[in-house]
Amino acid sequence: MNKQKARKILSFALALVMMLSASIIAYAEDTVTLDLANGPIDITEAGYTQNSSTTSFTGKYIIKGSCTADSPLDIANNSEKTVTFDITLDNAEILASVWCTAVRIQGTGDIILNIYNIGSSKIEAYNHPAFEVQEKINVDINVTNADGATLTLKNKLNSNPQVFGGSKPMTVTIDNVLVDGNGGEHTAHSLALIIAKEPTKDVDGNIEHYCCSVCGLCFLDESGTQSIPKANTVLKKNTKTLSVTYDVAPTYTVTIPATVELGETAEIKAENVVVEKGSQVEVKLTDTSEADNSFKLKSNEGAELAYTVNNGTNDISVGDTVLAVNPDDTSTGAATLIFTQSGEAEFAGDYSGTVTFTVSVESV
Repeated sequence: MNKQKARKILSFALALVMMLSASIIAYAEDTVTLDLANGPIDITEAGYTQNSSTTSFTGKYIIKGSCTADSPLDIANNSEKTVTFDITLDNAEILASVWCTAVRIQGTGDIILNIYNIGSSKIEAYNHPAFEVQEKINVDINVTNADGATLTLKNKLNSNPQVFGGSKPMTVTIDNVLVDGNGGEHTAHSLALIIAKEPTKDVDGNIEHYCCSVCGLCFLDESGTQSIPKANTVLKKNTKTLSVTYDVAPTYTVTIPATVELGETAEIKAENVVVEKGSQVEVKLTDTSEADNSFKLKSNEGAELAYTVNNGTNDISVGDTVLAVNPDDTSTGAATLIFTQSGEAEFAGDYSGTVTFTVSVESV
């Protein structure tokens, strides 16, 4: 479960503690109890309607009783702000009639729906999801059952048992567990690319991102590792975006000694390495002065003297990488090479030769 979701669940739990521990007077003022036996219930950001009577109200709801109807419970946010609805189910049965949904969710603004069940309750649709979003808004549903309470969520159409669905995926947790559209634990994202769209003066736009068709969570990458809140993907209408760019050129300094005597060491250093992510600076021993790339020195008279190159652990061969510096780990690195005479010299004289190193930027 992502951190954003955990925060929402925590805030809901705190709200419940406050509600249950408040005085009777505050409880009566902040909460209204509605009985489904009196007919379907419509709840909006401004209040509720039941049996053709509309009441202004912005507090918490307790719903009890039973009702079978076309969408017995309607939840709508007709504002442009995100609205949180807190609903307690007390042995409630929200039952859809034939070809209908049980809880219809719609409007123009995003919705957070916190449902707390304290009895044996049921939300049952006929051939639609039990919770159906009928607008392209962001909907987060957090269901919490009290100890010993049970909430049955069902879609009676066996060929499509989806419980949570509609025009846009919603993010749903049941008892703090992220679930999929069928109400089972959500274990793998199914990500689809959402192409970037510029906002206009009348319509919101969005940044390019990926959205899970199961739970509705959003990510910046197709592997689903960089999550982003849904609200942060939206570019509000009548706004303009400014693209900020900056070009960092690859830079590094590699130091290789000009000479070394046999029996001594040469230090190869790379410093201030700045390359593209996923790349590193590599120094390879790629050539010697001998035609067969052997490690030999020669005198002016043509006498030969063999030698070896070792990094303190292993002998180095032509083609080996002697130093690699990855800026993910460090911007500086060094390797010490030991040049050692191999065997006894047969002739006196001045011996010399060259070793060639190649510096490059390679993918890791």
